[in-house]
Amino acid sequence: FGNSAAAHLFTRDPDSHLLGATFGFASMPGAMVFAAGPEAEFYYGRFSVEAWGGIAHTNYSDPGNPDQTGVFAMGDLAYYPEDDWRLDAGLSLLAGHVTAHVGSEYLLHDFPEPLSLAFDARVGSDGSVGATAGIKVYLGGGDKSLIERHRQDDPQNRGSTLSEATGSVLKASHGDGGEEVPVCDFDEYYDPETNTCIYQGPDP
Repeated sequence: FGNSAAAHLFTRDPDSHLLGATFGFASMPGAMVFAAGPEAEFYYGRFSVEAWGGIAHTNYSDPGNPDQTGVFAMGDLAYYPEDDWRLDAGLSLLAGHVTAHVGSEYLLHDFPEPLSLAFDARVGSDGSVGATAGIKVYLGGGDKSLIERHRQDDPQNRGSTLSEATGSVLKASHGDGGEEVPVCDFDEYYDPETNTCIYQGPDP
């Protein structure tokens, strides 16, 4: 649906915390968002508290939606019933839009590389809803449990969480009920005035 990435500068004690700063961006049909600010995680047994906040700039493709620069914040509370199973819930604030989510991830070891099954459901302050499900593959790091990977390896992909929040903002920006932004093919471009994909490849 779009592109996203994040860069981290951090220090971590896997037994207690992570402290650092993160810059991320998310781009999808309809908007591009840049965000930067401090990031922190705190570990209490099987519980984790995770947060990222700072300043974000939202650049809309639709000239009817003025660009916005302001404060953003994302926070999650996670619990691991088992070492390979994570449950989480949290809130995000981006471009004045609040989104709540719940998610789950379960790590499977019986594969050449460990992979996990992940699910996330979101509801926005405008009433828009969405859900994603998929598979994550973990490369390297040995035979670690999910909780060890989350607390010892690289921090979570903040570009992905920013992209999810951006999708919720786009739904809210299209009026009550959230008119969906279409997913365009590689040979098409998004026209915000008609909310459609227009073919731009060679003549058939």
